[in-house]
Amino acid sequence: MTSRFETPAEVTEFLAAAGADRADAANVVTEVWTAQTKEAQALDGALATLNRLREDGVVLALISNIWAPYLESVRSLFGEFFDREIPAELQFFSFREGVAKPSTVPVATILRRSGMTADATLMVGDSYAEDIAPAIAQGVRTLWLLHRPQREASDLVRVLNGSLPRPTAASRSIAEVDVEAIFSM
Repeated sequence: MTSRFETPAEVTEFLAAAGADRADAANVVTEVWTAQTKEAQALDGALATLNRLREDGVVLALISNIWAPYLESVRSLFGEFFDREIPAELQFFSFREGVAKPSTVPVATILRRSGMTADATLMVGDSYAEDIAPAIAQGVRTLWLLHRPQREASDLVRVLNGSLPRPTAASRSIAEVDVEAIFSM
């Protein structure tokens, strides 16, 4: 999602300009948009882990391939935390920035904006291709969340057989994040 659509009407107009029937597009877009505003689900232990990391002095940033309605859904779960603990310039949303992972641009942008060095940074993500690989390419430490290993099976096999670089660490749960241990690896 790299287009800055802020309303269903903007998506409908885009699709109509591309040749879609305006009424059909409006119906589908409204249905998908409305569903997306309610679909986000917090991983078990996510908010507690984020709070613990902030209490430990960790600077947090957010990189997400997301669009406006799903961001609304995520913000219903974490918006207060984001607003309080993650500066706006460290919240990188693909639809607002015009570039998405697996490009290395989001990681490089967050490094530049935060003033952090790659070796002092940890990318936590659940997609090898979209989160882990771009971070490794930038020299960033990585924690691969394998809470849905079936979705990552082919990349997991390639990591295990050595044809893809290994992440710094892997875990089934965000609640198990131990930043000190990762940085001592």
